[in-house]
Amino acid sequence: MKKYFASILVAVAIILPPGIRASGQLANVEYVHLAIEQASGISIPWHPAVSSKQVANLEYLLSVIDMANLEAGKLTQYRFHTSSMKQAVNTTAVHMAIDSLLAADPENPRTPGSVILMIGDGMGINHVNCSGGYISTLPVSAWVSTDPADCTQWWCITDSAAATTAYSCGIKTNNNFLAMNPSKIPCETVAQRAARAGYRSVIASNDSLTGATPAAFFAHTTRHEPEVILEWLALAPPMITVGSLVSPAAYTEQLISQYNSGEGENGLINGKPFFWMIEEAAIDWTSHYNDLPAMLARMDDFNDAVQAAVAFVGQNPEITLIIAGDHETGGLTENCVFTDLGHTGVDVPLYAFGEHAALFTGGVIPNDEVGRRIRRIIFP
Repeated sequence: MKKYFASILVAVAIILPPGIRASGQLANVEYVHLAIEQASGISIPWHPAVSSKQVANLEYLLSVIDMANLEAGKLTQYRFHTSSMKQAVNTTAVHMAIDSLLAADPENPRTPGSVILMIGDGMGINHVNCSGGYISTLPVSAWVSTDPADCTQWWCITDSAAATTAYSCGIKTNNNFLAMNPSKIPCETVAQRAARAGYRSVIASNDSLTGATPAAFFAHTTRHEPEVILEWLALAPPMITVGSLVSPAAYTEQLISQYNSGEGENGLINGKPFFWMIEEAAIDWTSHYNDLPAMLARMDDFNDAVQAAVAFVGQNPEITLIIAGDHETGGLTENCVFTDLGHTGVDVPLYAFGEHAALFTGGVIPNDEVGRRIRRIIFP
């Protein structure tokens, strides 16, 4: 599928702690790849002979951009007018290059779209089918693989932090890492990028605000420490609403009401797109305890939330709705029997509706690719 990029200035430095990757600091190979991958939504491996910590020169920067453009179906190769392609590049040069070179295809203009991401924490296909609710009547659009970046030959099971970072940033990372890549470089989340563009984002969960899933959209840390997450929450831009809820169904209906009326902070803002993430966290908690009746009760509420969202998108087909688990919890069988107290590594179902549902159709999609496709909808 061809991909088209908007002119994007990836100002990663604005979300980093003071002194880290400051404007003008020399950029290493890893930084170049992270910035371009975030702008383009394309994963580009570096050459095995090149160290990720090596300072990137202008030739290497342009070669990576060329790879991104070729993947997008653009055959034009861009070059700066300079006598030294071996000149080291700094972060400012990287961002200026992305801004000017990853330009939108003028023959295929696209407008930014809105995305609703509904996450059933710990929800596998048997959670859906055992509930017998609304979601079980929907066709599965695709399956999501959930491996974290720090897999070993003995262990390759994700936690919610790594799994949700894949959705929020479009990258694979280690367990316990929130919106940080495996080398501990913060990534700009889809909510933060939306806020920078002036778009409204809502991050809502019936977990605490320091829970891994909501935190992966606004916090940057390698340890799931509530006090650190709360510091990041205090720094969240006004355009990001982070809310704790009791019922995902009730909250979804509230958001829809505000959108339709244009009232409230989450109403339609001057026709701009939006990003909503709504999580049902207790599917995971109850599955950890192997408490089937309690899990089914939480699935009931999530079924109602999804039904309301599907109806809403049916009336507003320009919006894209994605429903997915972040991982499976409990090893729930087809006979509705739990076999594990922890997370498992099985693929989880994804359901998609609306304008860009075709991006999430067919086969198995890695969870970080799901995140990159979400970004391409909002920032085409």
